[in-house]
Amino acid sequence: MNGSTDGRRTLHRGALRVMLASVAVSALMGCYAVLREDFGETEGKLLLSTLSVFGTSMITLACGVAWERERLSVVPPLGIALGLLGLVLLLGVIWTEPSTDSDVLWRGLATEITLALAATHASLISIFGLRRRYRAVPLATYALNALLTATTLLWIWWEPDWDDAFGRLYGALIVLVIAATIAIPVLRRLDGPVVEAERSDTPVRFCPICGAVLDPPGAAACEVCGATFEVRVTTPQAPRG
Repeated sequence: MNGSTDGRRTLHRGALRVMLASVAVSALMGCYAVLREDFGETEGKLLLSTLSVFGTSMITLACGVAWERERLSVVPPLGIALGLLGLVLLLGVIWTEPSTDSDVLWRGLATEITLALAATHASLISIFGLRRRYRAVPLATYALNALLTATTLLWIWWEPDWDDAFGRLYGALIVLVIAATIAIPVLRRLDGPVVEAERSDTPVRFCPICGAVLDPPGAAACEVCGATFEVRVTTPQAPRG
């Protein structure tokens, strides 16, 4: 279990480095496109590519944190995979400009992006741990997320009339999802620190100051930064009756 967690953390850090490099390159491309006086088709493609990379980076970051914390099983890695796939498809569409009259390509791309955003939203919600009395709030948010995703897919492939009840239902779902998403971090803040149910007796492996690997694990001093530390475990006292 710990080996799997360490491997996931290493993979996440490597992905963050790649993401940081891609964001830096994309930022330079975007600045070049915006600052040119003769803004043309190529500059527009560069700007769209930059925005696509930025969006994929946010998806990868949100899902990566949830994946590292082992939340929601396969949802975070699925969100990362969908985000990367969406980036490849978007860049292909931006630069190749496929000449097709079929709506399947565009509907398929919209479907892929919708699923990636749904996985990202669920991953973000999973990061905030709430106490038992508020557990119904994230569960309700997951349900609203799934319902909004299903409704969006119906809209992509069915194209209903926005003047009918479908449009009103879709708008209400968006409002509820936004409200629930805002409420969760607020409740987390009001609830105070959450003690995770799962405990591990594995000794501390990383320095809490500089992040260097401790050798041996559980050492009370870091050989890299010279910091010394100790771990204290306190048990809250029950309130007096």
